[in-house]
Amino acid sequence: MNKGLGKFFTKKILKLITLLVALCIITFALMELSPIDPVTAYVGASTKVSAE
Repeated sequence: MNKGLGKFFTKKILKLITLLVALCIITFALMELSPIDPVTAYVGASTKVSAE
């Protein structure tokens, strides 16, 4: 009985890890392909940030 439960959790954890890795890759690719800088879009283009 414990052997089946261990297999079940192992499969679920492997699927979770695979999903998280795929999500990270897709998010990174979309951010790289984005034509605008996310920081500029969040802060605003009119805001001046010093180089300090």
